[in-house]
Amino acid sequence: EALEDHEANILRPYHAHLIEALGGEETLYPYEELLAEFKIAALDYQRWQGGSRLKSMTPETMKAAEENIDVNHGIFRRSIKRIMWIFKTVDNVLDDVEAGQLKL
Repeated sequence: EALEDHEANILRPYHAHLIEALGGEETLYPYEELLAEFKIAALDYQRWQGGSRLKSMTPETMKAAEENIDVNHGIFRRSIKRIMWIFKTVDNVLDDVEAGQLKL
């Protein structure tokens, strides 16, 4: 499962392919910059989701969405495991912000 270590399974391979496509010069887009932007994007996604989607998301509606997949809805709307992952990820990101390790 990619979520178990999203840096190793998603972000680092993505970054490697991106750098290769950019001609191999990692200084054009350092991994640390990609990681910081990912963290900010996770915060922004959760801000949006919390304000517009979570009210209608219950275990029952998520189970129904899992059984009747609508490609117009993201996997977070039908996966308790993934919704828990985004909450944990954002919680860790907020710790980074509070510790001054991530500038917004």
